[in-house]
Amino acid sequence: MVDNGIVVLCKSNIPTGYLAHESCNNVWGWALNPWDKTRSTGGSSGGEGGLVGSYCSPMGLGTDVGGSIRVPAAWCGIYGFKPTPKRSSIREILTADNTFFLGFKQCEVMGGPMARCVEDLKMFHEVCFGNLWEHDPWSIKLPFDHELYDKTLNSKKLKIAYMT
Repeated sequence: MVDNGIVVLCKSNIPTGYLAHESCNNVWGWALNPWDKTRSTGGSSGGEGGLVGSYCSPMGLGTDVGGSIRVPAAWCGIYGFKPTPKRSSIREILTADNTFFLGFKQCEVMGGPMARCVEDLKMFHEVCFGNLWEHDPWSIKLPFDHELYDKTLNSKKLKIAYMT
């Protein structure tokens, strides 16, 4: 990713055992919500969500199995996107014991962006989809579909689901 102009600013806080809806560990403590320091940033990519939400970085990357990009995005007032499995590479994502964490058969881990606007998420996927990680046998080599994006964005039938 660095070869494509991405600058790594820092590494952010994650929970000790991953797979948690908060970002706290025994080394760095709690990642604090940028809007209310008495609340969590969410998890497990909550440290990254907090950095983006507090304007410390323009965009962040997280991993998501069951909401670890989407929860921090919602709690920190930013945008996050978990791509379809194998849509981008997870080749560089390793666990503490230097092995790949693939998630679960029914819900695979994916790396994805967090940003303060949808256009920044689009820019990330334009660069990543089909372009990065040429030697990753697990990722799908399919470029970003501008036509589908524009059609979806301009559709009058866009629906959003939510649960109460």
